[in-house]
Amino acid sequence: MDKIEELLKDPKTDLQKQALTDTSYKNIDHSLSDDDTNFELATYGDAVLKLALCKVYRDKKNAGIKFSDNLSQWKEKHESDEVLVRVIAKHYNVLNFLRYDEKGNGKPEEQKPQDYDHKGQNDNDRHKYIATAMEACIAAVYIENGENEVIEIVKQWIEWIDKVTNSSDT
Repeated sequence: MDKIEELLKDPKTDLQKQALTDTSYKNIDHSLSDDDTNFELATYGDAVLKLALCKVYRDKKNAGIKFSDNLSQWKEKHESDEVLVRVIAKHYNVLNFLRYDEKGNGKPEEQKPQDYDHKGQNDNDRHKYIATAMEACIAAVYIENGENEVIEIVKQWIEWIDKVTNSSDT
């Protein structure tokens, strides 16, 4: 069980609980402030994910592995909101643990939250809350456990993404 799975199954710290609380949950729990949600933590996590991917790429390249893509192209394949939602979050079943406004109160129908595989016209906003949660979770793991733990998790994510997208590192 990796640290993301531990965080999801039993969030113990305020930071872990924050990682699993979408801003939309303030529609349900009116006592929450922006600081109680995962929005800013996800920005941190986005940077951590980019750093981890760059480190994995560099380490593999230094080990003699040849890549068909340059760093930017390769990194982009492994950090998009789409793969975070449809591969990573789906693997962890994040929706079972995420605190969010499932009904999308106050949002037009085309912007209400959807599950991992929903495909619709311009559905980026419908999944953003899931990608945000994954980025916030990786930030929480980094803050509480350090870079090495994150690197190991990201290596696993790369394998899952490459398997689902039928691509490989090289």
